[in-house]
Amino acid sequence: MGLKASCMTATFVREVAAVAKSASTKSTLPILGNVLIETTKGGLFLSATNLESRLRAFIPGNVEAKGSTTVDIKTLVHLIGQFDKNSRTDLLLDGNYLLVADGGEGTSGRLPTIDPLEMPTMPDYEQWPIVALIQPDLLKDRLEKAIPFCAGDEARPILTGVD
Repeated sequence: MGLKASCMTATFVREVAAVAKSASTKSTLPILGNVLIETTKGGLFLSATNLESRLRAFIPGNVEAKGSTTVDIKTLVHLIGQFDKNSRTDLLLDGNYLLVADGGEGTSGRLPTIDPLEMPTMPDYEQWPIVALIQPDLLKDRLEKAIPFCAGDEARPILTGVD
């Protein structure tokens, strides 16, 4: 079977919402609209990417069976938004579906999955040489000064980022 875990709903909702910011909403690759859910010794790792950025979050929880899968992040956010935040969320991978249940209310969903091997891998940053060390406060200050000059229109992508 694989992937059987539970965690606090409030933490799960918060971390899924955070990771969702990196998922792609307009991609021709369906996997980029998904969140990767992986079990580890002390809980779950969530990650999403749009091929330009990747967000990863850890959620402490109880893992009964190790495994990994991906599900559509918008569907997952909508489903868990209905859960009781003071309860727990149970996850169970059943074939090609992830069963997500509210441990307190009985609300649940059966979400189709995509093979986690299709998710783009994270680069091994340990192999990269350090080219500069920047104080966090200085970086924050410079980004706050530059961001107002970035365009929000994706028709001219050269103006949407900060280099």
